[in-house]
Amino acid sequence: MDESKMQAIFFHPEEGLCNRLKKIFSVMRLKADISRPVYIVWSTSKFVNEKFGSVLSFVHPKIKLTEVEDKDLQGKEIENITGDFNYRLRIIEDDGLEQGFTKASPKYGKDECIDFEYERIPQKIREIYMPYFAALRPSEAVEDRMEELKNKENYVSVHVRLNSEWRKYMRGNKRDLRRYFKVMDKYPSDTKFYLASCDEVVAAEFKKRYGGVRILELPDKDYIGLKDAVADLFLLSRGEELIGTYGSTFSEVAWWLSGCQQKVQIIGSWKDWITKGNVPDGLMGYLKATVRWFIKPFRR
Repeated sequence: MDESKMQAIFFHPEEGLCNRLKKIFSVMRLKADISRPVYIVWSTSKFVNEKFGSVLSFVHPKIKLTEVEDKDLQGKEIENITGDFNYRLRIIEDDGLEQGFTKASPKYGKDECIDFEYERIPQKIREIYMPYFAALRPSEAVEDRMEELKNKENYVSVHVRLNSEWRKYMRGNKRDLRRYFKVMDKYPSDTKFYLASCDEVVAAEFKKRYGGVRILELPDKDYIGLKDAVADLFLLSRGEELIGTYGSTFSEVAWWLSGCQQKVQIIGSWKDWITKGNVPDGLMGYLKATVRWFIKPFRR
């Protein structure tokens, strides 16, 4: 059967929360239409420890997103595209994006991408993806959690990704905190910052430097709970400006949820990353990249 004529699209997004959301929206951009709902199986993990429907809903005028279990799909004619999408927001040739637009890696094959480029993304491409992000809604439980935060207005959003999992992949270390401090120190002394971090030790460093009055955070925060992570995501999107972490899709999705309206300052760049996609080929390339990572704190 022609896959485009199957009853529905099936997708099993994995990895972290925001990687999953970006995958889903790429699927919608390239595959979905009003006649074919998108079925997702939402597996749980250490950080994605709740089902989609317990923390989010998707309200779109044309596309229906349905969370299911594998058993619910028995007997249905579905197009399984689980292996066809990575966590990049997919771009097609007709979008007219020049090669080399971004240094983010890995890309999707030879296709260019817009990931982590924020305000550089052409408006016509933003308008393709913005309706999908705008259709995301926090669940009632998440909204209740957000209401527990006092002083929800007039703050600068700060997302810091420096937890142990991040450092394991050589994407930063504790010395990188001073890069955030350097940016935040430039704001007036009465500026409040909404802090989103998945590491209690990291959060404590910011409270120590700026005090509990200037640093806003969810009370009694669950640093690895998905409900609090989603609350963080929406609260980050409501700040007047966003200070984010390079390469973090959490910072990126918060900006998309703002309607691409926030002024953005990103800490780090693609040069800070050591991944399969941006390390030069061969042993010497790997050694050079490793040395670069170890000495970079001393070069600032």
